[in-house]
Amino acid sequence: MTVIGIISLDNYDDIIDKMDDKNISLLNTLVTTMISDWANEYGIFYKRVNPDRYFFVASTEDLNKIKEKKL
Repeated sequence: MTVIGIISLDNYDDIIDKMDDKNISLLNTLVTTMISDWANEYGIFYKRVNPDRYFFVASTEDLNKIKEKKL
C-alpha cells in the first residue's frame, strides 16, 4: 500500500525573516540534506513543493520501519 504525506517546517517564515540570504541558503541546504538522508534511508520519494513544505511517497512497510525506529 502507498503512503502519501507532507513534511511541514514549523515557524520557517519566522526564522528566515531574521536571517540574511547567505544563512537562509545554508539553512535550506541543511534541511534538504537531512530530509534527503532520511528519505534515502527508507527508500522514500520526496519533492520540495514550497520553501517550508515537502511532499513524500512511501510504502506502508517504509512507514512501519520509521515508526519502529522512533519507538
